[in-house]
Amino acid sequence: GLSVERVICTLPLVAVDVTQFAAILTQVVLFKYPFLQKSESQRDAVHRSVLAALFDALQPALHGLYVTSFQREDSTVDDLAELSRTNPLEYFQVRSLFRLDGSWSNTQRQFEADENERRLRSLRHYNAAIHHMNNLASERSPYTKLERLARVCEEIDRAIKQFYESQPAERRPSSEQLNITTEELCPLLSFILVSAPSTCLHVFTQLALLGSFTPQSMANGREGFALATFTTAVHHLMHLR
Repeated sequence: GLSVERVICTLPLVAVDVTQFAAILTQVVLFKYPFLQKSESQRDAVHRSVLAALFDALQPALHGLYVTSFQREDSTVDDLAELSRTNPLEYFQVRSLFRLDGSWSNTQRQFEADENERRLRSLRHYNAAIHHMNNLASERSPYTKLERLARVCEEIDRAIKQFYESQPAERRPSSEQLNITTEELCPLLSFILVSAPSTCLHVFTQLALLGSFTPQSMANGREGFALATFTTAVHHLMHLR
């Protein structure tokens, strides 16, 4: 069977080579321009720039290797996404509170629209998050890919708060209820992914690239959290079958 864990196993030799080459190039730049060594943020910016330039130059070959390696998994997830794209949020096991379709409030249930209309309402409210998810594949550098994923999570949080702020006071949940947990975020992220066709084409390829090239400086921050949650969301989507 397919396994998301395969993505985060032993790094391919090609990843080690690119990472080591980036480290060497970074040292060369820092040696040639000593004024860039003054702070950790400057050194990090140099490494980020070097890695971005490398990924830009190596994109066709590097991306091709990963696409070839994960084409079976990519195809499976893309087919699954296509089959579930018009499914309601209940299918993804998204809590009614976070569907943003009016189904959470008891006072609204009597006016509840049909399944498709409710799904379209959810899509409208999560449009910004879907936009960022759909553009994930167009980013080349691991830094910008990770920042894009983190932005997806932030846009989800913003959409939830914005939606309930616009509701009458008696229909608003408490601020504690609106703090979405990781377990609640994963089903919602799987819905966002399915709603972003461009990213669905090569989900495993994206996870493999990010698993191989996530900088240590990002692994424990908001970007690392976004990657871990996104990986779990893909796992969740595959188990819905």
